[in-house]
Amino acid sequence: MKSFKLFTLALFAVLALPGLARAQSTTGKGQVKAFIVQGDVRLEDSNKTQTVLTRGQTFGEGNTIITGADGSALLVFSNGAAMKVGSNTTLQLIKFDQAAFDQSQGQFIRRTADPSKSTTDMDLKLGTLTGEVKKLNLDAGSTFTVDTPAGSAGIRGTIPTFSVALVNGVYTVTMSVGTGSVTFTPATVAALGPQLQKGPVQVNAGGQIVLTTTTNADGTISSLNVMGQAITSQADMQATINALYDAINTAGVEEAAATGTTYTPQTPPTAAPPAAPTGAGGTTTSTTSGNTVQPNTNPTIISQ
Repeated sequence: MKSFKLFTLALFAVLALPGLARAQSTTGKGQVKAFIVQGDVRLEDSNKTQTVLTRGQTFGEGNTIITGADGSALLVFSNGAAMKVGSNTTLQLIKFDQAAFDQSQGQFIRRTADPSKSTTDMDLKLGTLTGEVKKLNLDAGSTFTVDTPAGSAGIRGTIPTFSVALVNGVYTVTMSVGTGSVTFTPATVAALGPQLQKGPVQVNAGGQIVLTTTTNADGTISSLNVMGQAITSQADMQATINALYDAINTAGVEEAAATGTTYTPQTPPTAAPPAAPTGAGGTTTSTTSGNTVQPNTNPTIISQ
């Protein structure tokens, strides 16, 4: 009994050290906070139960954001990433793990870099998404992935925009990059060997990639078309970045007012000029069109 009391006293002593217990994240699961919610925005859990998403609400992996025709939301991740979800959008947070970190590095919207190893995987099933991923902790192995019906994008220190549309069974996925670069890996086409699948596509700042897919009844992809093209207007991309930062700064000011702290508005980065695509082609990989499929094992580069 005496040894147990000594252990208990020692434990309380450790927890009482200034800031020690409070400074460390106590969970291995990352958190997402809804800083701005407008219109019809719902949160669907893993049991398919939907509730209204409210401003200030936090949630973790396994949940899906669903917005209506008038809905939008600004989501900020505990690793510093900010995602603006547009109307008529379905976005699932498949995975969000984050190692413990020193809370003094800032919370959510004030964070300037990934404070610890984090693994983020989202699935944009439909709609629009604009995001900024802060500098990832690459040395620790951090990753940030956005999945779409046409493939997956690996993001780090980047501002990309995504659009997923579905018309008559054909998905059209568009990804534009305002700053940084994104590696996009097209989805696997059914009935084709690995050597015939399209390799990764790197989209640099100012570039854009458009992919269309045809899906079989069993959910596999029967055809995939990958096209690279320049963003038609640098001004349009800048407007998108500005809108994201307007939301971030609005949320930051409101949070500061509520907590009695100060917030310095962030200046939006400058969008890159349109990038002329090189090697992107308009090549179709298909099992149904009768086209001759050529091996494509080297990355396609879209750059200035």
